[in-house]
Amino acid sequence: MTSSPQMNKLTSKTRTAFLVAGLLSGAALSSIVFSAPAKAACGTGILSDLTSTSRTCGDKNYTFGPSFFTNFLPTDLFSIGVDVNQKHTLSVLSSTGGWGPGTYILNYDVAVTGPPFEMYGYSADLQAPGGGSASYTMTGNGNVPSGPPCSAQAILGSPSVKCKYNPTVTMDSFTTTLVVNAGTSVTGITALVDQRKPDDTVPGPLPLLGAGAAFGFSRRIRSRIKASA
Repeated sequence: MTSSPQMNKLTSKTRTAFLVAGLLSGAALSSIVFSAPAKAACGTGILSDLTSTSRTCGDKNYTFGPSFFTNFLPTDLFSIGVDVNQKHTLSVLSSTGGWGPGTYILNYDVAVTGPPFEMYGYSADLQAPGGGSASYTMTGNGNVPSGPPCSAQAILGSPSVKCKYNPTVTMDSFTTTLVVNAGTSVTGITALVDQRKPDDTVPGPLPLLGAGAAFGFSRRIRSRIKASA
């Protein structure tokens, strides 16, 4: 049985439309998959590289004084990273395999470089694979308008505690102190600063627009098929 030229034309258009709709759907799904927060390193190196420098990462500027670290080694490794939600991490790793008993201090300033972000809170984390006794405290200098300074402390074996800001804060100076007790070796510490209030986090527009376009396209195609049946 042979089909009419008109039916062939419609079938060809239908196949093409379905192909386009499929590509749009695939693009939307791909956008959703690849929009997952991924930490991007804004700076890596050794602590001596940071002395008397200022570094910008995403919406934040870090300033390190001429003697911003105490008892850490100049060769200890640092990394500054940011994810798509503007959550920042500053990590320091031992260059010798672990810091032994003692007190280690880092001092640096953090400022938000532009709207709409504000520093929301901070927390601390430490790594000591062999166990033992250690603590890591991250304290602001008092730029919390509603009250006294607060601190986030990570105690080995316990979860980190987050310190929350009044949402008007856009700059703070941090003192981070690592205390390692006898018989313990700590290999790394991490400071986390949230840059926006949780309700400010919204899905990106492109995945939603792509999915909506694909859905609307497929509805029109289904209507056209019903009309031609």
